[in-house]
Amino acid sequence: MNQLPLAILLAIVLAACAAPKPGTPEAAAKAEEIREKQAVESAQKTVREMPEWFTEPPSSNSVLYDVATATSADLQLALDKAVLDAKYRLADRLRGQMNGKMKRFIEETGGAKDPQILQETSKVVSNLFTDVNAAGYRVSKTKIIPQGAGYRAYVLVEYPIGEANKVLIEEVKKNQVVEARVRASAAFAELEANVKSGRSSDNK
Repeated sequence: MNQLPLAILLAIVLAACAAPKPGTPEAAAKAEEIREKQAVESAQKTVREMPEWFTEPPSSNSVLYDVATATSADLQLALDKAVLDAKYRLADRLRGQMNGKMKRFIEETGGAKDPQILQETSKVVSNLFTDVNAAGYRVSKTKIIPQGAGYRAYVLVEYPIGEANKVLIEEVKKNQVVEARVRASAAFAELEANVKSGRSSDNK
């Protein structure tokens, strides 16, 4: 029978001595160490493979952008979760922007302290987002990477500000109380001009 070289035999013996026995505190600590190492490696991989547009989304005066990421054991579910989160984030930003415009219109026409006009303004903004949230979003970019036993999805969602402005004007026109006040606003006149200009460009 061939004898193992002394160096290999010594390595086997040392490896057997170094490995902790199953069920011992040492074995549990070793397993925890391995899990922590794997978690760190997974996190580092996520950062390495993160798309550039996720950390630095595009910026534009005519389009709002937002990003989101989500994980799931199912690829489609990971993508759906990320898109839904991005839509919520985008809707919050859009709501804040439209609210700011409405307040500006009302302040310019001296109605900021009028309870009726404030109530009607809130109604306009509420109706606006019923319409805006129904359509207009677009997923412009996606990236899906394997992560552990599942997937991580990255998405970039966009919404044309011009579309929101059109809806805002239509909602204002539906409410005579608000329209009578904001018609005198220079900011509202400018908004209408911008929307009309956009429509003219679309028809060319």
